[in-house]
Amino acid sequence: MTRKRLEELALDYGLGTLSPAEVSQLEALMIHDAAVREDVAAFMDATAALAAASSPLVEPSSDLRARIFAEIVNTPQCRAEKNEAATPRGFAFKLADPEGWEDTPVPGFRTKLLSSGPGPDHQIMLVSLESGATIPEHDHSATEQLYILSGHLMTEGRMLGPGDFLRAEAGTHHRDLNSPDGCVALLIVSPALAA
Repeated sequence: MTRKRLEELALDYGLGTLSPAEVSQLEALMIHDAAVREDVAAFMDATAALAAASSPLVEPSSDLRARIFAEIVNTPQCRAEKNEAATPRGFAFKLADPEGWEDTPVPGFRTKLLSSGPGPDHQIMLVSLESGATIPEHDHSATEQLYILSGHLMTEGRMLGPGDFLRAEAGTHHRDLNSPDGCVALLIVSPALAA
């Protein structure tokens, strides 16, 4: 495949205008070639920037602006409670903030534990992959369920996006996972059931 054809495919992929056959062709290339994944991620970023730059800025009329500010002033504002004593017994909250993220030995891969238990092998966490980051192939000692919240993840020959779900049973082998544009997902790990 020529460089020009790759650029055309990557650009159309970012625009969402490829045919299903072209999507399959490009995704197959991305599985095996990190440079292609990087190129596609760059074109997706450029496409998003182009779309944002070409969207016209519209100034609201002074009447509309006045009505919006009046609504803001008249709407009761909630304040986040930082007092842990106010949390009812049996409840636990993890607020959406940058606290709690931990780096892993894999470059560009971070985790944030949300909950664990009832046993030691049961965890619910957020996972984050930076643009272009790859998780090496590995075996699953427990069942893993992954729900994509944002961005894209290439795994097992498929490109997953927001709202897509993957379940990998204990004992399965996972080939490389990578994200062309960075992604955040909810990961639930549970112990294997006794046979």
